[in-house]
Amino acid sequence: MLFRSRIASAIGLQELEELQIEVIDRFGLLPDSGKNLFRLTAMRLQSAQLGICKMEIGENGGAIEFIDNPPINPAAILSLVQRDPHQYQLAGPSKLKLIRDFSDPAVRLNQVEKLLDNLIPGLLEQYTDQQPAGSLSM
Repeated sequence: MLFRSRIASAIGLQELEELQIEVIDRFGLLPDSGKNLFRLTAMRLQSAQLGICKMEIGENGGAIEFIDNPPINPAAILSLVQRDPHQYQLAGPSKLKLIRDFSDPAVRLNQVEKLLDNLIPGLLEQYTDQQPAGSLSM
């Protein structure tokens, strides 16, 4: 229980990685559920850094909602929509819809990680050290 609380309260990816190493050193290789806990926490941290305040991803797609004036260049989001309008659509000024089959949970996690990784380069430089709070639902 102590480790779960420490994982949830991690404030950066480096701290999370160090904690994961500590858990592996103490208990051995992680089962899939443990790996997923660290993956989801990393995604939560990345989401917060990008100004994502809410993410709901289910079997049939989902939506990502940004805070007002997120610390990301709007061109990064528009580029996603323009590159693949069948999978990404804007739904108002602060919401990005994902339209795809996410029935396989492993594919869902991989695709969300890939999306966040694609958005990170669009992060505005003055915000790279700030991490607003966000929520993640998968």
